[in-house]
Amino acid sequence: MATALMMSALGALALTSGIALAAGQPHDMGDHPMGDLTRAQAIAMANGHFDRMDVNKDGKLDRADREAMHARMAAEMFDRADANHDGMISRDEWNAGAAKLAEMREHGGPGMHGRPMMRHMGMMADADGDRAITREEFQKRALEHFDRVDANHDGTISAAEREQAHAAMREHSERK
Repeated sequence: MATALMMSALGALALTSGIALAAGQPHDMGDHPMGDLTRAQAIAMANGHFDRMDVNKDGKLDRADREAMHARMAAEMFDRADANHDGMISRDEWNAGAAKLAEMREHGGPGMHGRPMMRHMGMMADADGDRAITREEFQKRALEHFDRVDANHDGTISAAEREQAHAAMREHSERK
């Protein structure tokens, strides 16, 4: 159960803390700024992700938040599969969803990589081992990753630093 909490929490932490930062995407990444990224922006992004995931607004990411996120995700998945929005998933709708999932897996679509790494990062984010991640723990982990990507330690991640980190991550995942 703790692992599922950590995976849920760190899906967003991964985006915040550097996996997405390291991606070097030239296009707008939603709340991820284009170009250089400062420490202050990374903290603001981490806080935004934390706020969205802290469903019950109690200042920590725990089992209750995980269950609420899973319920929301299940409802969203059902809505996507129910193409005609009749409240039922037909065999054709089911098969279309299965085909889409198979295509994502084949092409390495979102969420198909990095799950073991996110699980490991989640356990590291829970610094006190209480199976809940506080805002401070969340920020700390995000900034630790930021600092690793910020190779010249100037407080800003440049496109070159993102590409360097992305290449290192690709090399690491290819060795596994």
